[in-house]
Amino acid sequence: MDYGATISLNAIKNISWDQWLIQEYAPKLGKTLALLNYRHGLFPESHSQNTLVIVNRETGEIMGFVFRDINDLAVDYIVRI
Repeated sequence: MDYGATISLNAIKNISWDQWLIQEYAPKLGKTLALLNYRHGLFPESHSQNTLVIVNRETGEIMGFVFRDINDLAVDYIVRI
């Protein structure tokens, strides 16, 4: 796969796009979603169209996530109490 970010990730972290997805993206997205789900009772539809990733261009590290389409956000009101 050739994505625009692949070249800069290879230069910065010396890893492939697939390795970055497994080592960096998946664990941090999972932790973020778990915190939203179980601490705040919020369940965003976190597919590729609704999830933006904030990446430090110098280090390749994920700084955070932005979830769009708040109308698709499910709320567990029992957890919110």
